[in-house]
Amino acid sequence: MRELNHNRSLCSPPAADANDMQYPATPEVNAPPRASIARQSVLAGLVLAIATLLGAVVAARAPAPPAPTTQTRRLEVVDVAVVKSATALTIPALGSLVPSARQVLRADAPGTVVKCMPGSEVATSVRAGDTICTVRWDEGPGLPGGRHALKADIDGVVQERSVRPGQRVNPGDVIAVIIDLKVPRVEVRIPQTLLPLVRLPGRTPPGASRQATVRIPGHEVPVAGELEGIALNTPRTPGFVHLAVILRSLPDEAHLQLTPGMLVTVELPAEVPPEVLELPSTALDGHRVWAVNPEHRLDSHEVDEAFSLPGRAFIRSSSLEPGALVVAMPPRGLDAGDEVEVRSLPQGGPR
Repeated sequence: MRELNHNRSLCSPPAADANDMQYPATPEVNAPPRASIARQSVLAGLVLAIATLLGAVVAARAPAPPAPTTQTRRLEVVDVAVVKSATALTIPALGSLVPSARQVLRADAPGTVVKCMPGSEVATSVRAGDTICTVRWDEGPGLPGGRHALKADIDGVVQERSVRPGQRVNPGDVIAVIIDLKVPRVEVRIPQTLLPLVRLPGRTPPGASRQATVRIPGHEVPVAGELEGIALNTPRTPGFVHLAVILRSLPDEAHLQLTPGMLVTVELPAEVPPEVLELPSTALDGHRVWAVNPEHRLDSHEVDEAFSLPGRAFIRSSSLEPGALVVAMPPRGLDAGDEVEVRSLPQGGPR
């Protein structure tokens, strides 16, 4: 028995220590099984796919929103103008007559006017050597005494006679003024910006004329003149330049009707660069013009104004060409692309 019990003790496992004992893990409360989580993920993906598919089907069947449209206005343009190439022109200017020669007779000493030339009133013709007035100088120390004839040194007309017989004069008093208007000159004033265009002596193209046209009040036929150059000994005006024109074909009977300072109109010969275009000044809308294209729509063209004359504008533009139709008097609020209807075309303009 003892042996048997001894063997049994050998075969039995030793008693476990309290520290070495292992306890089964306690399951988490309410934790779903892994299979359940997988099924929920699949179901969510399926629902999302179905919703996406339904949205695509609805979007495909829904009518497309209307595309935004730009409203095109239809205007009616009554006046249009044709752009022209300005290769030559005349510059109108206002001028005044200036005598080619002028003599002022003055008293040299105190005295009394004895007599004057018969008819030596204003606008009376005189010749060099004619006696205009005779003055008796006072006698005394340093005074000439005796009579002295004041004579004309030039052919011309009496512009002014300031004395009459019996009148006392003092040294320096004006007796008479004689001017020569047989070859009169006209002084004109133009803006400084136009000077490079004028055909001045020394820079006139070969074969080009410097002839100017002068219109005198009271004479229907214009008078031919020649541009002499820049007027000298003339008071300067800021921003302007004075030019001298010599009259060459003045009728004989016109001399007696001319007076210095008389206003005349002059057309000066000028040369324009070939790239400059001409159009009415009213066609300018700031620094652009509106052209009518073959589709009867408006195109905007940027321009640089070269210079201007009354009613006429001369421009440079890289996109505008001679022969183009432009709106002569553009109203406010024009836009590129506006449809227009031209009711009248300029004579000789494109059809």
